[in-house]
Amino acid sequence: MAKSIYDYYLLDKNESPVKLTVFIGQNQQCTSRVTIDDVEVKTVHESFQLELGSNQDLIGKELRIRSLLTDIQTDFDLVSQQVVLRGGEEKKSWALEQDSDDGETYVFTTVIGFYD
Repeated sequence: MAKSIYDYYLLDKNESPVKLTVFIGQNQQCTSRVTIDDVEVKTVHESFQLELGSNQDLIGKELRIRSLLTDIQTDFDLVSQQVVLRGGEEKKSWALEQDSDDGETYVFTTVIGFYD
């Protein structure tokens, strides 16, 4: 099962850093690959925070987060992910969740365009 979000994030025209935070819910197993304009920034196996660059550097670029979440918790039949960006015009967050079956893997994709 796959879920996707496509959206935009407004930036300021300054050198302040933009920070990405990804939370994985219910202590599920996850591997996330973060790219900007198809260049890998980082691959992570848990919730994380990452500085992506300055507002000025990110204008016109595309952030993509592709996560594989596996339901390993028998107490929960849910996989979820929250993506948070801050440092631009305002803090913004997106949430993805999916009812899940034990042992099954789910693909979440978040694509965010950066604009001023």
